[in-house]
Amino acid sequence: MPEPLLTTACVKRLKKLNPRYMEEEEVVSQIQNIFHSMPESYREASRVVFDFLSVCADQECRTKMGANNLATVFAPIFMREFHIPSKPFNVIDDSALMGVRSLEEMKDQITLIRIMIDNHLDLFI
Repeated sequence: MPEPLLTTACVKRLKKLNPRYMEEEEVVSQIQNIFHSMPESYREASRVVFDFLSVCADQECRTKMGANNLATVFAPIFMREFHIPSKPFNVIDDSALMGVRSLEEMKDQITLIRIMIDNHLDLFI
């Protein structure tokens, strides 16, 4: 797969969603539309990953890793726009890794990933 699990086009569309001001059902519907526009191989791989994360979240009483904690860990990975840096990686300058403009944007990304974990069965219908 030449692009990340959530393709660059998918991430750009997801970042336009504002889950703070939308009902969760509306967010799920929008995510469904975005996922259906992804290439089939990426969509199927995403389904497997979110199914697995849901199983992990179901074990929260044993692992302390519910959907929100998992989303906090995975949001920066899944929601990162893919680009090839023009300069070599520099440990001091990690701005290319995060791409997050504000704490509110990060909270929105965590919320989106949590919604994907919680509603994984509805996303890939």
